Amino acid sequence: PVGVITTVSDDKKRTTVIDLIKITQKIFPVGRLDYNTSGILLLTNDGELANKLMNPKSKIYKTYYVELSRPLEEKHRLKLTEGIKIDGVMTAPSIIKYPKANDYLRLYISIHEGRNKQIHNMFESFGYFVRVLQRFEYAGLKMGSLREGEWRYLTPEELTALIKLVKDTPANYV
Repeated sequence: PVGVITTVSDDKKRTTVIDLIKITQKIFPVGRLDYNTSGILLLTNDGELANKLMNPKSKIYKTYYVELSRPLEEKHRLKLTEGIKIDGVMTAPSIIKYPKANDYLRLYISIHEGRNKQIHNMFESFGYFVRVLQRFEYAGLKMGSLREGEWRYLTPEELTALIKLVKDTPANYV
């Protein structure tokens, strides 16, 4: 949920994702979500798998549902899909799809990078304000019927698919 920290612990005593999971096994988040972003987050006890999934060489796509302050102009959509400069560094190309025809306030954007506040910064560079940001999909895993704050174990098939997805990725990413 928005307002939950994606770390194992927090020195400011804010709620962490680990606080939401009531299991005794030691787990940790794979990557992170910004404080004002909700959505799917993978948690694991497998450090090697986590490192492979977070390694930029793996190019794991994350898809976000976005609601903007005004309709996205086509010229800006094209630039975002080609990659833009943020803080002097080019972003990788993104994929943008609209869930409803002729509704350019709401969209899905897929990226394989994970810079701090990247999606907010991408849209703000063109004068848009991101009103809602929710990670909808991670590495092919979708939220499905899970509501904010809920969790479930991966199925054996999902775990196998994740392992296969990163089988050629080095595990030495930190």
